[in-house]
Amino acid sequence: MLSPQCSPSAVAHLLGSTESTHLLYHPKYTDLAESSSSLSPSTPLIQLPTLPSLSSSNPFDPSWPPNPINPNHTSHIFHTSGTSGTPKPIPHFHLAEVFCLPRRPLGHHDTLQAAFTTTPLFHGGVSDLLRGWMARSTVLFYPSSTSAITARSIVDSVEACQPPADTPGESRITSFLSVPYILTLLSPASDFNDTHGATKLLASMEIVSTGGAPLDTAVGNRLVDAGVRLVSRLGSSECGCESFSSAR
Repeated sequence: MLSPQCSPSAVAHLLGSTESTHLLYHPKYTDLAESSSSLSPSTPLIQLPTLPSLSSSNPFDPSWPPNPINPNHTSHIFHTSGTSGTPKPIPHFHLAEVFCLPRRPLGHHDTLQAAFTTTPLFHGGVSDLLRGWMARSTVLFYPSSTSAITARSIVDSVEACQPPADTPGESRITSFLSVPYILTLLSPASDFNDTHGATKLLASMEIVSTGGAPLDTAVGNRLVDAGVRLVSRLGSSECGCESFSSAR
């Protein structure tokens, strides 16, 4: 699937290196898809349906897919962040994606804990999504492809998604999942007086995670000193699982 950071040549290279059979794209990336198609004409293009078409007149079929899925087949291909070199396509398998994740029973009290992630779905956000599925918990995505990433907009987004305290049956956001760049933007290193309440928001979370690249030590220390429960999560790109290291 396409992302805002892709160029036609990069898309064509990725299609060839992963032996992809089709290119899926959102209507907003039509120009990019058609441009990359000229460089890889043998790969068919498939435009994803828009939300209005997913109506009650066309309900989801719970019997899909019709045949059992082989646990050793590729579920999706994930690209690394490029922190240590050129981004590399990593195939993920159905079994590997769910083997190491908890499967909470329905009604478990932790299913009412939600996570807010600023990592796009086309990259690290897919790991956040899979954890949410397995834990039966809500995952909320910041619309990074359509909204500017600022401290004010992120705080406003989290607050808009946060239900009132003690609302029965509503999932409260207790985890904030991010990358070093955004945590730096929200930290005292960028706004010492916490003008937008970003550091206060992070300190209210049970977990604030960072991954994808090293977090500057001074930024991390100031967040922890401000009461942020900071953890480092690594390995979701390459392994489909993660290791956690708490800063507290």
